[in-house]
Amino acid sequence: MRRASNDKLINLRASRLVNLREKRLRKISNKINRSRANIHITRRARSASNSIELEQLLSQLEQLVKDRKRENDYIKNELLNKAVDAGRAQLSAMILHNIGNAITPVAVYTEKLKIRNPELTHIYLAKCYNDLMEHKDNLTEYISQDPRGVEVIKYMGTLIENLKEENSKTADVIDKIATGIDYVAQILSLQRTYAPRTTEIREKININLLIQDALKMQEVSISKRKITLKIELLPTIDHVLMEKNKLMQVIVNLIKNSCDAIDENREKDDHKIEITTYETQRPMVVRSREKTENRIEISTHCNKKFIGLKIKDTGIGVERERQREIFDFGTSSKGSSGFGLYYCKSFVEANKGSLILESKGRGCGSTVRMELPCSLPHNRAS
Repeated sequence: MRRASNDKLINLRASRLVNLREKRLRKISNKINRSRANIHITRRARSASNSIELEQLLSQLEQLVKDRKRENDYIKNELLNKAVDAGRAQLSAMILHNIGNAITPVAVYTEKLKIRNPELTHIYLAKCYNDLMEHKDNLTEYISQDPRGVEVIKYMGTLIENLKEENSKTADVIDKIATGIDYVAQILSLQRTYAPRTTEIREKININLLIQDALKMQEVSISKRKITLKIELLPTIDHVLMEKNKLMQVIVNLIKNSCDAIDENREKDDHKIEITTYETQRPMVVRSREKTENRIEISTHCNKKFIGLKIKDTGIGVERERQREIFDFGTSSKGSSGFGLYYCKSFVEANKGSLILESKGRGCGSTVRMELPCSLPHNRAS
């Protein structure tokens, strides 16, 4: 806890330092522009030696700006690296959490199998069988006329029904155990798929598959919030070309932010997530529908050059005055480092895309729209 607090304090100080240096750089740039204008005037009014001196001072000033900008870029790169590491840690923590939630019921079901004792049923059936074998010479008369024989054959029927019921329950428990183990296998497979590599490789990606995997990773979180999930994905969509692991971090972070926003909107109890992918030759907007329940609408669209991912939620929303700074590093309303959205925007823009957040204000939900260039306009992915 103390180490996490120290990291947050260090990150906050770093972000403030970068912002302060950016302000100083702007002031210095303004001074440079004014100095250049003054040089043009003073060259006519002053001697050549004074002009040379001003040129030297201007050169020193420009070098100082370059040095400060280089330091500023270095700090930003360090913060981006921290954001990447934080994103990987978030994915790992999410995977471990899901595995833990899957293993817990498996252990419970295993204990149930241990507690059940079908041996008693088998013993009673054996006793009934032995009793009937003792009267095998007059078995028909024994089970139809003798009160004990009638009771034995009736009791055998009850034992057989109980055995069938017990077998059915056991099969159900085994199915649940198998489901839990299968889920763990899927999560581990996802972890291997999106594990960090020594070198990041740009590859063609079907964003629909990444959305499905991101939702699989957050299945437990969505289920705990009792959010109804509706998915409608196009069977085919164009690829995007970029680092798959980093794009997955972006999608996971955007969906997680919408879930967190729903947590803060406590006025509604019924939550819903709608996930839709679609494509078009021109930008399209999903119109908001007025409903009483909370929902997150996630849609992707494609125009001539871009694949779009739209995540719309009816969470707490963002104040208008904060919408411009929401993607700045060090900005967070939840006490975290605030590098998540900053990293998302930096990654998307580095890949010639765009990431925009819109909200009518607090309590009105928000919409995040990400657009990424298609790798090949005519190459379709299923």
